Amino acid sequence: DVTEGCTEDTTIIVTNSNDFTYSLNTSDPSCGNADGFIEILTVGGTAPFMYSFDSGLTFNANNTANLPSGTYTVVIQDNGGCEQTFTQTLTADCCNFTINASVTNTTCGENNGGVNLTLTNTSGNESYTWSNGANTQNLNNLSAGSYEVTINSIGCYIVRTYTVGNSNGVIANFSATPQPTTISNSEVTLISQSSNATNFNWYIDNDLTGNNDSLIYLFPTDSAGTYNVCLAASNNNCADSTCQIIIVENDSIALIIPNVITPNNDDVNDVFTIIGIEEDYNLTIFNRWGKKVNSFSPYKNDWNGENKGGNNLSEGTYYYVLENREDQSKKYEGFLNLFR
Repeated sequence: DVTEGCTEDTTIIVTNSNDFTYSLNTSDPSCGNADGFIEILTVGGTAPFMYSFDSGLTFNANNTANLPSGTYTVVIQDNGGCEQTFTQTLTADCCNFTINASVTNTTCGENNGGVNLTLTNTSGNESYTWSNGANTQNLNNLSAGSYEVTINSIGCYIVRTYTVGNSNGVIANFSATPQPTTISNSEVTLISQSSNATNFNWYIDNDLTGNNDSLIYLFPTDSAGTYNVCLAASNNNCADSTCQIIIVENDSIALIIPNVITPNNDDVNDVFTIIGIEEDYNLTIFNRWGKKVNSFSPYKNDWNGENKGGNNLSEGTYYYVLENREDQSKKYEGFLNLFR
C-alpha cells in the first residue's frame, strides 16, 4: 500500500539462467562417413534448450548430431536466451586402408611398364602424387626404374615405392683385348659381355664377321688404322647393339743414335742423323764442360757440328740430350765425338 507522498523500498532478485553446465558424449566417424556424433547433456539452466552445430547459424532441439570428420563450433542456448559455446573435433581414422600393387616390368627396354594400385577400406577421396609428376591412381607406359607415390586419404599420408624392372631386356656389351694394339700384334680377341643374350653377330666396318659369343680377329698388318667393331646381341624377344673403335698402331721403332759426327762435307756422317725419329723431339748439345752450345726444337736431323751462332765447333767430345716433346718418359742422352 503506497500512501501519497510516501515511498517504500522493495528488493527484486534476478537470477542468471546461464548457470547451467553440460557434458559430452562423442564418437569419431569411420573413414569417409558421417557416422560420428556429438551428444550434449545439460544440467541446470532454463529448459527447453536449443542446439547449433554450425557456429550458431541454425538451431534445433536435437542435442545429438551425426557428423563426418571435422572441427565443429557448438552453441547451446537455454530458454532464457543465455548460451555457451565450445568447439569439438571429430577425427576419422583413414589410415587403416590397405594397398595392393601390381607391377608390370618393361620388356626389351621399351616404355611399356606399369604400376596399378588397388585400395580397400578407404574413404574414396584419395589423392595421389607420384615422383614422376603424375597424379593418377595407376601409372602406365613406364620405363624401368623406381617410382614413389604419396597417397593422401583425408589427411592421412602413406608413401610407397615401387620398382619397375626390365624383363628379358638385352644389354649388349663386349671386351676387346689388347687395345690399342700394333700391326705386328694385330690379333684382337672380342668377347661378348652382354646380358640376357643368346644370339650374337659381329660386324667389322659393317661386314658380318662372326656369330658366336666371341671372336678372334686378325686386323691388317700392313698399315695402322682404326676399325669400327659392332656386336648385335639378341634373344627370342629382344635385341640390342653396341660398337667400339679398335685401334691398330704402328710398332714403336727404337731410335738409333750415332756417337760420331764428321762434318767435313764428304756426305758421310756430315750431320747428326738419328734413325727412327718420327715424333717431335728436342735436342740439346753441350760441350765437355757442360755449356750448352746448340739446341733444336724440334730436331729434324739437321745438326752439322755448328754452334748456335752458325760457327763450326772444334773437334772433341760433346754431350747430347734428346727429349720427346709429348712424352717426357722418352728421353735419351749420351756422349758423341766430333771429328773433321
